[in-house]
Amino acid sequence: MSDADSETESEHFLPRSRQNEDEDSAKGSLFPLFFQAIRSALFVISIGVIVIVQVSDILAGSAPALPSRQDDYVLDPKWQFKAHPQRREYYWTITDEESSLAGATRSQILINGQFPGPLVEVNDGDTVVVHVDNKASNSTSIHWHGLYQKGSNWFDGAAGITQCPIAPGSSFTYEFKIDGQAGTYWYHAHLAVQTADGLYGPLVIHSQEESSLQEIAYASDRIVMVQDLYNNLSAQLLVKYLEPDNENAEPIPDGALINGRSFQDCSGISDEICTPEYPTFELEPGQNHRLRFINVGVFASFDVQVDSHTFAITEVDGTDVLPTQTNTLLINPAQRYSIILTANQTGADSFWLRAGMNAHCFASIVGVEQTEVYGIVHYGPSTNPSSTLPKVERPPAPRRGECSDLKLESFHPVDQIAAPARPDASFYIRTNFEIGAHRLSRGFFNSSSLRPDMRSPTLHRMVSGIEAFNTSFNILEPPPDIPTTIFGPHPFPPLKDKIGVNTRAYDWSRELVVQTPETDKVVDLIFANFDDGSHPLHLHGHKFFVLGQGKGYPPRSILNLAVEDATAEASELDLSNPLRRDTAIIDAYGWIHLRIVLDNPGLWLLHCHNAWHAEAGMGMILAVGIEEIAQQIQGGGGGGGGQGGWAEVTEQHAAMCTLDGIERGERPADSLWG
Repeated sequence: MSDADSETESEHFLPRSRQNEDEDSAKGSLFPLFFQAIRSALFVISIGVIVIVQVSDILAGSAPALPSRQDDYVLDPKWQFKAHPQRREYYWTITDEESSLAGATRSQILINGQFPGPLVEVNDGDTVVVHVDNKASNSTSIHWHGLYQKGSNWFDGAAGITQCPIAPGSSFTYEFKIDGQAGTYWYHAHLAVQTADGLYGPLVIHSQEESSLQEIAYASDRIVMVQDLYNNLSAQLLVKYLEPDNENAEPIPDGALINGRSFQDCSGISDEICTPEYPTFELEPGQNHRLRFINVGVFASFDVQVDSHTFAITEVDGTDVLPTQTNTLLINPAQRYSIILTANQTGADSFWLRAGMNAHCFASIVGVEQTEVYGIVHYGPSTNPSSTLPKVERPPAPRRGECSDLKLESFHPVDQIAAPARPDASFYIRTNFEIGAHRLSRGFFNSSSLRPDMRSPTLHRMVSGIEAFNTSFNILEPPPDIPTTIFGPHPFPPLKDKIGVNTRAYDWSRELVVQTPETDKVVDLIFANFDDGSHPLHLHGHKFFVLGQGKGYPPRSILNLAVEDATAEASELDLSNPLRRDTAIIDAYGWIHLRIVLDNPGLWLLHCHNAWHAEAGMGMILAVGIEEIAQQIQGGGGGGGGQGGWAEVTEQHAAMCTLDGIERGERPADSLWG
């Protein structure tokens, strides 16, 4: 990080000797209330520790209202980290609700009437069962972002890839075991851009080693979700975004939220829909506090700062890292970071928490009223409401002014794992937008623009084909001969160790599938971005090693490290303990080098997590261990795993694909403009 990033404006974090190392007693001093329903307090942040207010209103002399306390995203201080594995069951009803957000009334898609959705808190080894009853007007599906789904690929929740959507008026049950992972995750709708309509929530997985993997002990633990806000329904915005002559002009957010809330000026607005409460974020003085940030938005990246404080980043996408001190957290869509904030300032007891969207990455800022949302961090309980309002201070550091990741070299995982020395195969992926038929701008990975089939998911077709002994699904043939273009190497390289692009079973123009015969194969993906916007790349079912990122063209030395004589090129890489994560940014006109150990059999989506780009087609599929899956299916018994074998489960789920209304809510077909 730059010197500016590491400036210290507060003392170093309290040493472990001053913190109680027993998790239960360390957190027990806060005695929070759990899982409170706060639907009536529409303008109260759900976490209890953030006060949302615009600094401009304070400067203008607006009178503060009473603070409000909400604790439903404070983690259980008496959580049993070493409890035996349990079956944790949830019942969710999805409905359309009218809500008032930041001064605008709009329809939302909510779980049990709650926005954001309920916290799911579990241990590694637990089995999670979620019964979803869809009473909304559109279909939907739920993706469990960052979860491996070992042995339960069919519950990954990617509509059109691993399942058909849950039709209106129907139900579906997700059931999966948490196996070998811990940290901060989340769940969200995986159909169109429904996340922007409120269908999301946090998910935290604890491990027995949590206290030792987190190098700084802490007295409290909570979730802070940041997101961009749109006043219009995502379905309306999506149609406009995809229509002709748009040239990838993403919809511009109308504002921003923290845990689903932001301050608004209630002048001239009915008290029934506007309550100018300033909820406080109360931290015990003299203690360290863990804040788990999640960017649950669909487009904007955020800079997060707390006045007069530096903090330590200790977790990245579920990977515990050695503490890295900074005064600014840059968090992109779908990413998660834990920070440790020490309540040790003596000159004041209330401080602004600032979360600002990087608006310079928008196609336009015309009409954007607020690019920042503010919270208040307050030391101790608030006895005097007016005292909770901080003084207007200068931000800790200038905003970064770019949509990129925090510097890769800043992070070193606590659990040291070396990346494999050499990949079994290497693929060059070009990302760009192209204007094609009917003047439609669409996103591409190489020459493919993803179009999932909601009534015939990729996984269902693969399993049915293997059952019918259709070898095109599990045995690759040499790819078609396509001349190299100015955009880079051949989009379908020759087969290497039976690893390659499956061009027989799938129409690669709309379904790019990179396939391995067995598990534990190592694949390099080198993405080169020919677009003027950045792309947060997310891989389902795995974490990847980030071996490099940069501007311009990728170095030639990394383009094919799978060959035998690439020893010299490979020696330039630091493979000792690279960062492992599931969502990473490729910069505008930049590149990123990912190395993936494909050890989890199934079909796994890899896509841009800018939701508008994903719906424009920026996605592909990694088909892992397909010959092993074929042997399981054709050998009888369907293949074992989870709640039955591959064939049995997909046959059970196939009934969903015949229901009326399944197409409601999906992206419009390009034929709409044809």
